[in-house]
Parts: sequence; structure tokens; C-alpha cells
Amino acid sequence: NPAAAALLRELAAGRATAVPAVVEASGVWDERGVEATARPDDSGIRLDGAKAIVPFADAATRLIVAAREQTGVSLFLVDPAAPGVTVIPTDNVAALPLHTVVLDGALVGEADRLGETGQGWALLGPAMARGAVIRAAEIAGAGEAMLAMAVDYAQQRVQFGKPIGVHQAVQYLCTDIAIESHLTRKLALRAAWLIDTGQPAEIAVAAAKRYASRASAHMAQQAHEVFAGVAFMMEHDLHLLTRAAKHWEHDFGDVRHHGEAIVGALERQLLG
Repeated sequence: NPAAAALLRELAAGRATAVPAVVEASGVWDERGVEATARPDDSGIRLDGAKAIVPFADAATRLIVAAREQTGVSLFLVDPAAPGVTVIPTDNVAALPLHTVVLDGALVGEADRLGETGQGWALLGPAMARGAVIRAAEIAGAGEAMLAMAVDYAQQRVQFGKPIGVHQAVQYLCTDIAIESHLTRKLALRAAWLIDTGQPAEIAVAAAKRYASRASAHMAQQAHEVFAGVAFMMEHDLHLLTRAAKHWEHDFGDVRHHGEAIVGALERQLLG
């Protein structure tokens, strides 16, 4: 595909940055959630709709926009500074550079199309699966960081003449973080290995991100239980992980999304 080849050359040379603009207000992280439209226009192809949670849209030179045509979802390269494209910063608890991208008659040409007409998800789906695994691995690493912070504090914080870490109630909190970060890591590694070796990985990817999404919230909660009120202070580092964890919990699909993906994959296996 000429557009893809040109983009890859620009990315490799460091002259371009591209970010996906896929998920919309519905929060559905698969092909069903794409409601933005791509329609023929006298001047090219007209894009209309809105994309939510687009990271670094203000710094990208190109957006990879998923839009629906009559034959299915297609992908287009869009200049974020082009007429008909509005990039709006989105306030979020994680304080990450997330944006809403509004497409109001943005025009692209056939040269801006990535892949074949209506076959965009065949390209985007595998990339989204890899993104989910990478996010799960990131959650595992964040859990390990939370555990190190919680254990260190439990050893140093003295109450009633003893470090709070001698109490089983505190030990259980740290144990929860250790178990969940370890299992998240194992699930992410298995999914990555299946993808890397070309084996079916749909269920493994969904299982990894589903568990990671649940662990992301719970590990942060358990760490805050160890620290009590002090970690809610802006001066404390734990809140940085806690805020990011809230975004990671939903990014690339939440618990419900991946649970449904597992059920769907099992149904297809059993029913043929």
C-alpha cells in the first residue's frame, strides 16, 4: 500500500509521528464501535464523526482514523491540522495528553487510504491486540513498583512501637499486590509469546488484558490501604501510578470488553 509504505519511511526517518484515532464515545474497543463515516465527495472522501481518547493528537503529524464505509471499516491518514479537523484536549484523572478529535467534513484522498476499502480492521485488529498486551505488561510493571513502595513503607512506618509490616493485615495487602502483578506478567508474557510465534492468541490476549484491567484498580487500592491517607497527597509518588492505573484499566478494552471477547472466541471454537 503506497500510503503505508510512505508513512513507514517517514516514521523510520523520524520525520513523522502517527497515532490511532479509533475509539469513540461509546467506549467500544472493536469494529462495532466505529461510527465515524467516510463518504465520497466531489473533492475526495469526506470524514465525519468524533474520536475520543486520542493520545498525543496535538503532537502527531498524522492521525490513523478508522471510519465506516458501505463495505466496512477503512483506515485513513489524516493531518490533524487540516480543515475540518478539531483537536480538543480532554481533562482526565491520569493527567495524560488525551484528546477528542472532531471530524467535520475533513477531506482525504485515495492516496491517504491505508489498506483495502472496508478491510481496515484486518490491519488494525492485530495492532490493537498487541497494544492490549503491551498495556497489560505496563500494568504488571506498575504493580511491581507499587509493591516495592508499599513494602518499603511498611518496614519503615512505626506505630505503637512496631513497624506496621509485622501485622498480618498489612502483609495481606502487600501479598495481594505481589500475586496480581506476578499473574498479570505471566499472562502478558504468554499472550506475547503466542503472537510472536504465530499461534492463535485471541483468548490469551483477552485473558491478559481482562485480568490486568481488574488488577490495575485493585493493586492501587491495596497500596493505598498500606499507606493510608498520606498517599493521597499530591506530593506522594503513589498517586501518579494510581491515576495512570485508572486510564490503563479501560485503555485497549476493559474487563467487560475482554470478557465478552473470550466468550465470543469460545463460542466460535465450539460452534465452528
